[in-house]
Amino acid sequence: MPNAPLLKILWIEDQPNENASFPRDCAVEGFKLVNVLTAEEGIKQLKKNPQLYAGVILDAMGYKNSSDEGLNKAGLHYALKEIHAIMPDLPKVIFTGQKNLFNNEDFEEAVAIPVFHKTQDNDPLFDELRKQIEIRPDAELRRRYPDICNLCDGDFLPATKWSETLYPAIKEAHEGSLNPDRFNGLRKVLEAALKSLASNGILPECFDEAGQINLKYCELLLNGRSVTPHRQDTIHYYPSAALLDDTDQARIQLLKILTSEESHENQHHRTVADLSCAVFTLISLLPSLKELSQKEPTWKLIDFNQHEYEIPGKIAPNGRNFFSALGKKVRLEIPPQMMAANSLQPHDQIWVVCRNYQNRTHEVIDTRPLS
Repeated sequence: MPNAPLLKILWIEDQPNENASFPRDCAVEGFKLVNVLTAEEGIKQLKKNPQLYAGVILDAMGYKNSSDEGLNKAGLHYALKEIHAIMPDLPKVIFTGQKNLFNNEDFEEAVAIPVFHKTQDNDPLFDELRKQIEIRPDAELRRRYPDICNLCDGDFLPATKWSETLYPAIKEAHEGSLNPDRFNGLRKVLEAALKSLASNGILPECFDEAGQINLKYCELLLNGRSVTPHRQDTIHYYPSAALLDDTDQARIQLLKILTSEESHENQHHRTVADLSCAVFTLISLLPSLKELSQKEPTWKLIDFNQHEYEIPGKIAPNGRNFFSALGKKVRLEIPPQMMAANSLQPHDQIWVVCRNYQNRTHEVIDTRPLS
């Protein structure tokens, strides 16, 4: 069973190396620290995506802007003021090495948040963080979807896609409420994910002049097929595994909901069920799209005018015919003796070597695994 995703905690600490074991302890307790050295940098990170972080750990004595300053509590008070303005209920604790601030009632009253000392057992700090996280509104949603939230890190998806689109849509789907504008936001998330694939060479240009998703390319990619127009001497991409198959009509319907003109021009007839379908199908696809975006593209030059050429695809359910991944409309049949010799089974993804005859017939003369 996979481990639960770690909750991200913003750690505003100017000397993290002096407590190098603390991040490891946090990971064991289910927290992933994101360290910044100054209060100002921490607030910048928080403003980018306030829903990304489950809480904040602050050093009592730190810098506000840079190490050119003297260490004082100005950075702490600045951070507390800004955090309150951004998200008042965001869980926060102070983690300090200043002995004079520990069990200091005047200081604790001034900051109004729990204070923990770096030389003591960290379990009380973890217990306090968990308690604050659990009593927040929507705590269950925040705990259930941190892995999706973490995709919106500015690399694969812009950070704002979580707090402005995905999170509100998930919340409304769970509540059974419906804001029709959510479909626009979900469409933009899907567009952004596909743009990431295009920038890495996984997808060709997949948007038309109006900026709308080319549904044909979407379906081809998710079904594990070529995503380039079929032409001679065209380089084709073929993913190692389909993210959808022809029987997954619910997800295919999702794409049609998100990519149709109706979804962003006249979506008021959409229902809560449509929103739930769109939300949960999209978030189930995003991790696979992120993984795909990090892979090296698989390309092959195919010239169908050559006497022999290789073409990718999969064996049909009947165990004889071959379905080309490129949409090439040629009738190909794999001889039974070749199926047996290569231990091929229906639905296996393979490359086949074809011989092209002058009468435009094509013969399968060899096969090899797709990998």
